[in-house]
Amino acid sequence: MLALGGLIAALTFVLTFSLKIPTFSTHGYVHPGDTAVALAGVLLGPWFGAVAAGLGSALADVAGGYFHYAPVTFLIKAVDAAVVAIIFRNLVRICRSRSRGASNSEADDTSAATTPRLSIGRALAAFVIGAAVGGLLMAGGYFFYEIFLYGVPAAVADLTGNLIQGAFGAVTAAMIFAPLAKIGLGELAELNLKG
Repeated sequence: MLALGGLIAALTFVLTFSLKIPTFSTHGYVHPGDTAVALAGVLLGPWFGAVAAGLGSALADVAGGYFHYAPVTFLIKAVDAAVVAIIFRNLVRICRSRSRGASNSEADDTSAATTPRLSIGRALAAFVIGAAVGGLLMAGGYFFYEIFLYGVPAAVADLTGNLIQGAFGAVTAAMIFAPLAKIGLGELAELNLKG
């Protein structure tokens, strides 16, 4: 798990640092790093995922000269990854319990004791919901921080870029999720997917 965490932190750093689109209203930037942030939570779980996502993102701010953003970035991206993981886990648990209830009423006692297999479609839907909520929290976190730094007009102007960044991260992570889930990388190995 430690090696995968280091790899995801490095991937988060590279995706955040290498492709930057400046935002002139707050002197910040938008980037594709939220793809790795969203995946960090489901691959590593809420705690390790939060650390990997926060560390990779904050290091990109430091390397890019955005020192005043680094501590807040660590916190915002850590919360983003943790929220994705928590929502994903809970929605998977709900899908499984509904599946278990249906199989209990239709099957014999021996099959009811096994963990129901989850379809890739339901797992993907759970992930997309978690990534969307995480992206909204990320945009909101930066919005409130930028009100403090630059005032309301600049924070409002930057909000659109952060929302687009969160949506882009969720969509691109969703495209990568299915192959990672099928091979059972990290905590996704516990999903027992079908189809």
